[in-house]
Order: sequence, then structure tokens, then C-alpha cells
Amino acid sequence: MKGITGQSAVFGIFGNPVSHSISPILHNRTFEKMGFNGVYVPFCVDQTGPFLKKAVLHMGLSGLSVTIPHKLWAAKAADQRDALSELTGAANTLLVRETRNGRILSAHNTDGPGAMRALQTAVPDLKGRRVVIAGYGGSARAIVGQLLLASGVKQVAVTGRNMPKIKAFIRSFTKKRPDWAAKLIPLKEEALLDYEAHILINTTPLGMKGFDLSLPVPESFLRPGLAVMDIVYRPEMTPILIAAKKNRATIVPGYWMLLYQAVLQFELFTGMKAGPEVENFMRLNLLTALRS
Repeated sequence: MKGITGQSAVFGIFGNPVSHSISPILHNRTFEKMGFNGVYVPFCVDQTGPFLKKAVLHMGLSGLSVTIPHKLWAAKAADQRDALSELTGAANTLLVRETRNGRILSAHNTDGPGAMRALQTAVPDLKGRRVVIAGYGGSARAIVGQLLLASGVKQVAVTGRNMPKIKAFIRSFTKKRPDWAAKLIPLKEEALLDYEAHILINTTPLGMKGFDLSLPVPESFLRPGLAVMDIVYRPEMTPILIAAKKNRATIVPGYWMLLYQAVLQFELFTGMKAGPEVENFMRLNLLTALRS
């Protein structure tokens, strides 16, 4: 990072904690690589409210990545929202825009499209596919929302340990899209096998460093012809990916989603198109950071 001036665009990440975030490394190195006059810094934010929106609008920021636990605040605080942020009520990107009436916040969600691009490294055509989502948190919301809006999949099913929460999760979508038919699948071997899924996406923290290392679904569900994506990226090979590979399923490690959501944020921040050169540069920096 070099050449910061009074003309440099200032971006950052809001969250708590943010000390572990790889985003400053990715964005600052890519800004420099592409000759973009910008800087990206972490902000540990423990409280939100009207004061925070005013601060963002008036402290000279150009845009923000937003992570746990502030994604709901980001969507609610924004004056404009993209389709996915509107559907899910969550955003991971804020842009400060100048209008004739002053500055406004524009909310975007790159988690969903980033996940789809990651998935398509293994399954290029999602049309007609049946997908099982393990989990019902914020990441699951973004992925399900994107599947609903743009993927062409045949059906989405959700499974997990807490059936009442999964029912509420599905209702939160059907209230806005009554035409959407989602299935709730009990976390049982027979029910999962009967669904005959083409794709499994784990959005739970199971397998993450420091968390429970058990599998989010029975191992018998993992088989040849199934594509298994984990959004957990530390460790790179999680228990579900190890088991899937052993059972000859196709695997998509979590760093792919992390990469593509960041690539899409870079495009929003800079207005530049991130071609293969940028993607490869960001991927190499991401993997170096994860493996160091």
C-alpha cells in the first residue's frame, strides 16, 4: 500500500471482531495492483444506530464491507437496496453515493452471487438441480435468496438440528415470495437420501476451527455425483469436504465463496471490471493469507 493522499478513496470493514479479517489484505493489494487510488481499513464496531449511519455518510468514506454482527443493520440503514438485500434483509456491502439531495447509502449483498460463482466452479449449469442447504443463519439466507432470485434450480430444501427455526426461516421467504416452494428435510439419513439432491451446501459452523468437528449431514448422504460446498474456509479442508472426497463427491472449498464475494465487492468499490487477472491475483493472495 503506497501513495495515500487526500484524494484517496477510503473503504473499510465494519464488524466485531475484525482483527482476523483477510479483507484488508485482499483489497489493499488489489487496489495497488490495479493502480486504484484507494485504501481499505478495519473498523471494530460494537454498536449501531442512527449515529453510525450519519458517521458513515459524513466522515469521508466511499464504501464498506459489513460482516458479523452488522449485516441486518446495513440493509436497514441503507436508502437503497439491491434485490437480494431487499429479499433477505441483510447486506454485506455499503456504498456512499452522491445525489442531488445529498449523500445516501446503497446496500448490496455479494455473499449470494459470490456463493453461486463458487458453486459454478463445480456445477456450471444449476438449472433443474435439487439443492440441500444445511443451516439457517445469515449466510444461508443470502445463498437461498440468490438461488431463489437467479439460479434456475428446481428446488431448495433446508435441513438442520432445529426444526422450528428452519420453519421460521422458510416462512421468512414465502411471506415475500408465496410462489416459492421450499422443503424442510429432517436431519435423518432416509429423508435426505429420498430427496436425491444434486448439491449440498453447508452454511453451519460445524468443522470450523474451534467448533464442533461433526458432520452437518450423515456421511451416507455423500456419494459420487453429489457436489458438496462448504462456506467454512478455516481449515481449508473441513470434515465435510474430507468425507465428501472420500466418498467420491465433487467438493468446493469455502475459500471460493470468500474469493468471489470479495471480487464482486472490488467491482462495486472501484467501478472496474475484475477480469481473470484480478481474480487470479486475489485468489493467490487469499490462499497465501489462509495458509500462513
